[in-house]
Order: sequence, then structure tokens, then C-alpha cells
Amino acid sequence: GFFETGTSIAFYTNLSINNKDSKLVKFYWRLVFFISLGYLFFVLCFGFFNLSYLFWPDQAFYFILLSAIWGIVTFCSNTVYKILDACHVTIESEKFRMLQLIFSILIFGVLYFLGIKINLDHFFFIQLFLILILFGGSWYILLKNGFQVFPKIKLSSVDLLIFKNLFWTFSSPLLLYALFSL
Repeated sequence: GFFETGTSIAFYTNLSINNKDSKLVKFYWRLVFFISLGYLFFVLCFGFFNLSYLFWPDQAFYFILLSAIWGIVTFCSNTVYKILDACHVTIESEKFRMLQLIFSILIFGVLYFLGIKINLDHFFFIQLFLILILFGGSWYILLKNGFQVFPKIKLSSVDLLIFKNLFWTFSSPLLLYALFSL
């Protein structure tokens, strides 16, 4: 939440106004990439310099890194979910989301009834798998309804400037709020 500072709200709001704006989608995926890269860099720096105890006391760095990866995958999945909502395929996406939740309950239920103990490693990997299923299913729903998740369109320098200003105007006040809330 700190690293994305409301950009997802700005993205959803503007895409809802014009859900055919493939340039906005392209720009936002770039922004998601850079936010994710910044987040991962932050986590890795704290691990590399052995300072992870400052933010995550008494936690193994391995699990901190798995959590960071989980956070990035979730951020990407939520981005696709926002595209689904903005493109008015919410009902279909909610049906798929319910199926994914039922599937996840079945996985954990079967493991429980088989007496298989789930350690934290397994839990993270199962969760990553389930989020990737949600991401893939959401992507399929968008494609089926004629929307591109990753548009193959070029962004001009003017486009980049317009979107940069749009997101900065929306998110800059939230950056200060995020700093204090952190």
C-alpha cells in the first residue's frame, strides 16, 4: 500500500471513465512494474544489509522475501481485477472469483483430511498458485470480452507526460499520508 500510494484508485477511476483507453492500461502496467521493482529493491536492500529486523523483527528473511513476491503477485492480480470492473465484466469475474475460492477451500480441505501438515513455505506457494489462477482466469475473461490486458500500443512522450502528471496529481498528496501511516 505504501509503494502504490493510491495509483490503483487513480487507474480504476480513469479507466472507468474510458475503458477503451489502452494507453492508460499500458502506462499503468509500466507503473506497476516500477512500483513492484522499487518494493522488491527496498526489501532486498534491507535483507542484503541485514537490516530487515528494523521493519520485520524476528522474521526469517526468506519469508519476508516470499511475502514481497506474494505482495507483487497480488498487486498484479488486483490490477487485472480493476480492469475487469472498469470494463463492466464484474459479474463474470465475481463468478470466477467464487470458483477460485471454492477451489482454494477444496485444496486446503483435501490437505487437511489427508493429514498433510502445511508449513509456512507450502502455504505461501499454494497462495501464489491460487493468485496466479485468479490472474490467469481474469486475463482470460478480459480477452474473451475483447479487452487487452497488456495492450501492444506505443506510448509517445506526450502520452507519458500526460499520464505521469495525472498520476502525480492524484497520488502525491497520498504519498505524504502514506509516509505518516507507515
